Amino acid sequence: MNSLAALLLSVSVFGGRDALQLATDWVIRNSLREPGVKPSHIERDDLQKTTEVFFGHLSVEVLDEIGVGKVRDYQRDIERSLRTEVRVSKAISSAEQVELKLRAMLTRFGVPEEWPTLHVMFKEDQPMSLPDTSLHGLARLSVAERFMGLPLFGYTNTASIEVDPANGHMLGFWISKEAKPVEGPFVLTPEQASAIANQIYRAERHLIPESLDNPVPHEVQKGYGTDQKHGKIPQGVRKDLPAVPAYRVSYEGETNPYVVVDAGSGAVLWRSWRLITPKHPDGDWRARLGLIPDSRVQMGYVQGTDGGWSRARFWVDST
Repeated sequence: MNSLAALLLSVSVFGGRDALQLATDWVIRNSLREPGVKPSHIERDDLQKTTEVFFGHLSVEVLDEIGVGKVRDYQRDIERSLRTEVRVSKAISSAEQVELKLRAMLTRFGVPEEWPTLHVMFKEDQPMSLPDTSLHGLARLSVAERFMGLPLFGYTNTASIEVDPANGHMLGFWISKEAKPVEGPFVLTPEQASAIANQIYRAERHLIPESLDNPVPHEVQKGYGTDQKHGKIPQGVRKDLPAVPAYRVSYEGETNPYVVVDAGSGAVLWRSWRLITPKHPDGDWRARLGLIPDSRVQMGYVQGTDGGWSRARFWVDST
């Protein structure tokens, strides 16, 4: 048995679903590859219960019990990172077109039409003398499920898509379906939730950069929240997490600290306020990752001294 055949067998045995077939069908159905395409490389993450299938430079991540969760075209990322010329945005020329055209793409990719828009970005190429991705044109649309008209906090149901506005090429697509809203009464008032959050803030302020002696929330949002402890569940099987009535209490600060309080029991569901800057052992690499308690692994991008970006997985001890 050759190495690819062995890997395909391992995916079939441990993947829970036929990740290879699902990824292949997805890229063909959405016209990202021609029928008959074969994968060039497959990576299985048994810890997170995910399988990443590569069709050349196109990556499709399949979650065991959820389906396609992320698609990224690394070849187009590389081409963008090396470009210095300024182009005219012909495929998408305004924020209004971002909403219209990218919403249609999200619908085609299986994102529910009723998920309202969360964020729209449109920027055109800017003059540059050296390659600089921050000056490249980008169109992005993010949407998120709302329940009873209210947002979800913590592990949520969201989707995003990025497109090059000059030529219309898709750069990346992400979808997360982790939460299952649970309807219930809001027993606590916003003021009571703030008092609980302030108590947690003071107790753990040593984890908060530029923390305040007397924290005063700058925003209290009503919504539905999931429990942070569910982060221990592998990504590939993290679904239908109960999202209960909750308040998100936010504070001013470098890391945008916040606490999510269960509006029924008063329990703290989520706290977020720690910033770590990992250093790559082989050089001066930079990354800013907001870490949360009980989290052992974070995915992100790091930038090297040559200005290029690479995907990386950081293992951390958040105790």
